[in-house]
Amino acid sequence: MTRLASPLLNGVSQYEPAPLSVRLLPVLLLAPAVLMLTAIAASLRWIVRRVFRRTRPPETAFGAQPVSRAATASFRFVVLTIAGWLAYLLVQMVAPGAVSVDGVAVRILELLSMATVIAAAILLAHALRAWRDQSHGRRVAAGRTVTACASVALVWLYFMLDCAAL
Repeated sequence: MTRLASPLLNGVSQYEPAPLSVRLLPVLLLAPAVLMLTAIAASLRWIVRRVFRRTRPPETAFGAQPVSRAATASFRFVVLTIAGWLAYLLVQMVAPGAVSVDGVAVRILELLSMATVIAAAILLAHALRAWRDQSHGRRVAAGRTVTACASVALVWLYFMLDCAAL
């Protein structure tokens, strides 16, 4: 908002529309929440499988294929990066200035944020593969697509907020 400097226009303001990145910020802030909820759901799924000992054929077992392993590792990497930034923000809220903005921890988090581009690309390829191969069903493909979209939105958020710049 800018004020017009004129004695004739007292109290009149000129409003400009917000840029697209600012208008999409609330949507982008949902990406970490979606990824963390996905991590919780995956953990609960693992626990339920261990308790009930459901066995599946080896060709469809979770993580049996290299792409599934890469997608699982990528998802864990993205969740680790989110947890790192949340820990940094928590430390800054509790004790401002305890961790330097130019410190090693922040540089490591920035490098992790830049590497999430690769992880998001792997998750996106995994989602596209799930749509092409319908052996797992549409629900699994939709879940992988939501996870991939959330990771891409998170990467955009990192770069928009300069969390991934050295």
